[in-house]
Amino acid sequence: MASPLLTSEARLNCLCGAITLPGTYLLSSTFPVSTITCHCNPCRQVTGGLLPIFAWLNAVPPSAVIASTTAYHFTDRCTRYFCSTCGCVCLVELPKVGKWACTAGIIEPPVGVTDVVAISSHGYISDTIDGGLVPLLMAPKHVPLPLISVGHSNNGISPEDVLHLTKASLTHPLPALGHQLPASCHCGGVVLLISRANNTNTSTGEQPCPTTSNPSKHSASFCACRTCRLATGMLLQGWTHVSRNTIESAATGAPLALTLSADAPDPDQTDTQSNIRRFQISNDTYLSFCGHCGATISISGHKAGVAAAEYNNEQIRISVGILRAASGSMAREWLAWANDGEVEWLEELPDQSIRDCVQRGWGPLGLGRQQQDIA
Repeated sequence: MASPLLTSEARLNCLCGAITLPGTYLLSSTFPVSTITCHCNPCRQVTGGLLPIFAWLNAVPPSAVIASTTAYHFTDRCTRYFCSTCGCVCLVELPKVGKWACTAGIIEPPVGVTDVVAISSHGYISDTIDGGLVPLLMAPKHVPLPLISVGHSNNGISPEDVLHLTKASLTHPLPALGHQLPASCHCGGVVLLISRANNTNTSTGEQPCPTTSNPSKHSASFCACRTCRLATGMLLQGWTHVSRNTIESAATGAPLALTLSADAPDPDQTDTQSNIRRFQISNDTYLSFCGHCGATISISGHKAGVAAAEYNNEQIRISVGILRAASGSMAREWLAWANDGEVEWLEELPDQSIRDCVQRGWGPLGLGRQQQDIA
């Protein structure tokens, strides 16, 4: 029998590297690490993710590390810390009980680790309205997990009832033209309105996204690449691909640039209409996040010299975790999700059990793509 792989060989890192800790800070001494999975509204809206997973730490992080973060105190029971530079939500403090945790996506395991985390349960499922990703992850490695409707103990919900939530979300009709989908981080520092997709209209030069199965819906997909993981703290990050000209500020009704404008070359420019901050991932790619609560807002590109019409029609990625759809966290009446079991850069996901669950997809649950696109 192979020896267990030690967490002391791991690193905990954000994307820019300003936040870095040795794996010895993890409470679990071996992989996979014990975690808590929370589907509550605050966890999704603070991170922008649909699958917030947290690993317990065994000590308070050093003050030098905390100094590189921005704290978001939204209750007296929980404080979130995100990197002040790249926006990655890295740490959580529970001051009432004296506990600390890190987001699972920042754990960089050593070579040979097949499963980074061991999901112990799913909490606050009712907050998702539609069950979120829980149906895919009810039984990793075919071992059923406790499913909790409200909180993290008691208030159990059956697998059948979770699937009922998901199927009920499919009954929501396609929004009418002119309706807008609210998108907001937890603190309300960034509030957007997204118009319904109209991918059949190419008269303006807009090109339909090739993965959009329903031309009246924005395409959506999950990504497991290392950049997304270290930028968001999520093992899987859900994105919807939206034309820039469908997004406006809820406060002003004006178009809201989520990247550099052609006349603003400063990559650290902060949008005057909101709390949006930006981090340059590569030469022409920028990540936007809320400077107050840390929620990941978007990833978008900017190329110098691009004409205004082309710029406005560019597809950018908006975090699905900040969407406020009536049907629930997956926003299925607005979004057409990628092919069943399809995840971008799935090979970079450092967790085989989650990978297997995702690849099995919604089909065996009676929720394949055809069923999801009926609305």
